[in-house]
Amino acid sequence: MLVYKLILSGMILMCKNSLHDIVVCQDVSIQTTRTVNYMKDTLKLGCTPTNVKLWNGISAISLSKNTSSGFRDIVHVVLDLKLFRNQTNWMQSGWWSRGIVIKEYVYPLSSSGLEFYIPANRVVCSDEGTYRCTVIGSTIDNSEVVKVKIDTVQLTVKPTTINQIQIHPQQPDAIYVRYTVVLLRCTGTVGRDPAGEIRWCYRRDDMFNFIGWPNLDDYDQGMLISNDCQNSRTSTLRYNVSADYQYTEFRCETGGTTMVCGHSSAIASNITIYRYSEPMESTTITYVETTDSEPMESTTITYVETTVCSSDINTILISCIAILIALILIGFAISVMLYKKGIIVIKWKKERIYGDTKARTKAEHVYDSTTEYHMYNTAEG
Repeated sequence: MLVYKLILSGMILMCKNSLHDIVVCQDVSIQTTRTVNYMKDTLKLGCTPTNVKLWNGISAISLSKNTSSGFRDIVHVVLDLKLFRNQTNWMQSGWWSRGIVIKEYVYPLSSSGLEFYIPANRVVCSDEGTYRCTVIGSTIDNSEVVKVKIDTVQLTVKPTTINQIQIHPQQPDAIYVRYTVVLLRCTGTVGRDPAGEIRWCYRRDDMFNFIGWPNLDDYDQGMLISNDCQNSRTSTLRYNVSADYQYTEFRCETGGTTMVCGHSSAIASNITIYRYSEPMESTTITYVETTDSEPMESTTITYVETTVCSSDINTILISCIAILIALILIGFAISVMLYKKGIIVIKWKKERIYGDTKARTKAEHVYDSTTEYHMYNTAEG
């Protein structure tokens, strides 16, 4: 506290030689956010008297902005002498609804000043420009004094949004037959620069990093649309689905300090186009082999053939069907022959048994261990 008093006393002694010197020591300060990132930073504005001990009083504080027709007042803070209270008057529409006031006083002197800020989502392009702070007050002998300070606000407009890439025509899971031509559309902001573009980048299944699309004739940057100071556009890329790669991933980018794909400050949207792969078809053929030895036994041998019968190659398809039908007919013929042979053998055996035993009927013959049974060809009698 003692140090503060010594500093203040020194200032008064420095300025006490004349009234002119005291007026010189009275001053104001202007507060601005000199560089504002559009839609990201808050814009702060203020106008405050300094060295208030050297002021006898403050009657008005105002903030104005330079326009094509000169400086125009944005806001006034004055002292209502009748009611003896502070009164704030917003002179331009839109500022009061966008601004949030921190301080708006001319009285008491120790608290005098004007400060407010505009949130990032309420900043507009026209907020850029030169501002003037004006304080009207009086000296210790009640002489009027006017102090002015000027400062400039600059807006940096960078891309802020990008939409999901749209595909035409649409297919489930983005799977397309090779050589299909698809259109990819991407909409995003490109900043204030009229030359701002949207970048098309890609990588395939044999690539690690994204690179720029090589053929500029395949895409159209689209018309530039201006909204306040943030421009946007819709870019379209024409892609012929490659037959050589399983998939191709596309990346639509905006922002960044270079045109190189994958910049750390860029914002992007990605989509992957897959090439349709024809499924493998399998055919299973089963052969049944029997023997004429007793007892009857069957052996099953299974052959599995995997054949790619492309719907695009009719000749291969017809050949596959013909081979399948032939195998089925051969198997059926073999089965019939084996079946007939088995019946003949059994019948022959029964007739010879009845002949050897001279039985007149089947019922008269009794099988026992002493009877000899002979099997021979039917030609023997």
